[in-house]
Amino acid sequence: MMEKNQIFENIMSRTSVRSYTDMPPLAIVVCGCLDKTLEGIEQEFWIQDCSAATENILLMAHGLGLGCVWTALYPLKERYEGMQQLLHLPKTMIPLNTLIIGYPKNQVATKDKWKEENISYNKLDGEKFIIQEKEEEIGKEEK
Repeated sequence: MMEKNQIFENIMSRTSVRSYTDMPPLAIVVCGCLDKTLEGIEQEFWIQDCSAATENILLMAHGLGLGCVWTALYPLKERYEGMQQLLHLPKTMIPLNTLIIGYPKNQVATKDKWKEENISYNKLDGEKFIIQEKEEEIGKEEK
């Protein structure tokens, strides 16, 4: 977590946020430490772990009335390696994203993104979702 200073300003210059925000008061660089992950293919779970942690921070910021933007670093090699160099991180600590946190100038209305047609209750048939009412499916299971 960083407050405004020269490093912070350098971080901001490396994100896409700079184009639509004033200098915010806080940034969090969320990193995965490969030295602390599981072995083999499960080592890649650091991405899901850090993503879940990031989402929790976003939700908490929103709950506190703050604005928060997720800016991607990994898997864009130029971005995450640049952040590693800037923060003097070891190669085994990979920055997944930078969270930019501040006070929103105005409240944005919540968007309703729910689409029933995107839900498949039982199966996907090729590229077409087979959607049946839940009640129908429950009745079939009982027979």
